[in-house]
Amino acid sequence: MKNKEFTFALYEQGSNEVLQTKTAKAGETVSFDSLEFNEAGEYKYDIKELAEDGQGWTYAEPTTATVTVEENADRSLSSTVSYDRATDDKAAALFTNAYATSGTATIQVYKTVNGGTEAKPGEKFTFDLYKADPEGKATGDVIGTVETEMGKVASLDSVTFDAEGTYTYVIKETGHNDKGWTAASDVTVTVTATDNGDGTLKTEVSYSNAKEGAAGFDDTYTAAGELVLDVAKTVNHGALSPDDEFEFGLFETDESGAKTGDPIATVKLKAGETKSLDGVFYDFDNDGGTYTYIISELGDLGENWTKAADQKVVVKVSDAGDGVMNTEIAYEGDGNVALFDNTYTEPEQPETPEAPSDDEKVEKSSSKDSKSSDSEKNSTAKTGDDTLFAAGAASALAIAAAAASVLARRRRSN
Repeated sequence: MKNKEFTFALYEQGSNEVLQTKTAKAGETVSFDSLEFNEAGEYKYDIKELAEDGQGWTYAEPTTATVTVEENADRSLSSTVSYDRATDDKAAALFTNAYATSGTATIQVYKTVNGGTEAKPGEKFTFDLYKADPEGKATGDVIGTVETEMGKVASLDSVTFDAEGTYTYVIKETGHNDKGWTAASDVTVTVTATDNGDGTLKTEVSYSNAKEGAAGFDDTYTAAGELVLDVAKTVNHGALSPDDEFEFGLFETDESGAKTGDPIATVKLKAGETKSLDGVFYDFDNDGGTYTYIISELGDLGENWTKAADQKVVVKVSDAGDGVMNTEIAYEGDGNVALFDNTYTEPEQPETPEAPSDDEKVEKSSSKDSKSSDSEKNSTAKTGDDTLFAAGAASALAIAAAAASVLARRRRSN
């Protein structure tokens, strides 16, 4: 505004006829051409600024200049000038104009999300606007707040300026910094206001992170969950030691529903126990998915054991919107656990002969007695020679033994 020129007109008081005009810039002093007077007296003039209020300007009211003309001793005339509104030194009429300018800037935010773009349709995100201190950090109270949804641009209330210059602000996201959310970093906003010279300011807005012509806020959403399946073991028949364990594996399935690959999780348990198969994790990429698994009993159970059939499990995965992936589990057979019931078949034992009855025992005893009687008769029929021979032989042995004994004594005595 330093180069703006202002025009002033001089009038005889009470007249609309312009006597003179002069132009001056702000801060300058300008003089009207000299006026001629022919006699002493007091003359009044009005000085008016030739402009109308507007375009930011409010012009000063007219002022009156009083010219006092006196006749000197030598009949010459001299004059002095005074002003209703004068400078400090009373040397000039003072015109103080007021200039006001104003302008507004619209600050906008644009919201995006990495991860859960469909976490909650219609999810609102809130942003607060602060003035920035000389270091560029948010300071003072919130001067504006706005809400928006994912993928949309929203405008804060307009910010008003009354002077040209550079203004700095900080936008902060509030909330969405837990339960799976990581809020985006603050965005610095710079507003440059330039005076158009007509009472208006031209404003330009720039952002430290700009997207879609607005302050870009890119949040991150993640969700995670673990699949936990319960396996129960029972046994029909068979004696087990307290240390006997059964192992089970969890398998993924192919498009036909058949298990494929190696087990992705295993668990061991004893008969009568229920344990969990875990170690399968989901994230937001699994949202809305349905997964089919098969649980199989692993290893060779040995002779006489019959394995239970494989169990199919269907899992539906969904995002709870709070950083947790929910799992809806359907076990085969509509139970709350995958139940494996093994069967043990006892081995066949050899047949044991039946014990004889009392009648059979009597019959066998009679037969034996009959045979003993026949044998005795046969022995009696032989008599005589055999019996005598046996006795004679026994006597001979006795005599021989006696003779041996006598001979032995004689040898010791000699």
